[in-house]
Amino acid sequence: MPLRLTAPLPSLRASLYLRWSRAKTSRATTTIHNLQKKSERMITKVYHGSTVCVSEPRLLPLTRRLDFGAGFYTTSDLDQARRWACIKKRRKMDSQALVSIYDCSAIFKADSLSIKHFKKADADWLDFVMAHRMGKEQPDMSYDVICGPVANDTLYETLTLYERGILTHSETIVRLKTHKLADRIVFATATALSLLKYEGCEEV
Repeated sequence: MPLRLTAPLPSLRASLYLRWSRAKTSRATTTIHNLQKKSERMITKVYHGSTVCVSEPRLLPLTRRLDFGAGFYTTSDLDQARRWACIKKRRKMDSQALVSIYDCSAIFKADSLSIKHFKKADADWLDFVMAHRMGKEQPDMSYDVICGPVANDTLYETLTLYERGILTHSETIVRLKTHKLADRIVFATATALSLLKYEGCEEV
């Protein structure tokens, strides 16, 4: 049976904008201390997979749209960082895969930072990711730190079908529930990056 287009792309963009506009008044900035209360465990270390050691993380201009927008992307899962490092090594045909290690415990002592924490890939996560993928970010999407699931290749296929209007919003949410995803923690401002303490680098 041929796939049926349920919504044209312009309508999808309009619906995304409408949902974010309606939710704008109900979203409050979550502090780092609130993240500590919400998290099942306190995150004290994060990792960044690459082909170089990154002792001084910086915010670089975006060359492509990323799910959580511009920022320094890390994970609390060391194995996931190692996988990312190996993927980058293959893509760049480099000679090494490296994981930079950071202490981020100071984050939980800061009062001035704002954070968005997605516990799972749900409707809120979907709207946030799609807004960034489509260049429809809103002012209330700006945070110092963003935590949440990272989309794998299979999930990217689902997001692409939704973006093209082949899947509806509700159909996409159902599919999201079937995925077990790793986490990522994005430091989106210089203030947030300043709280990272570089501890060293390991070769994979």
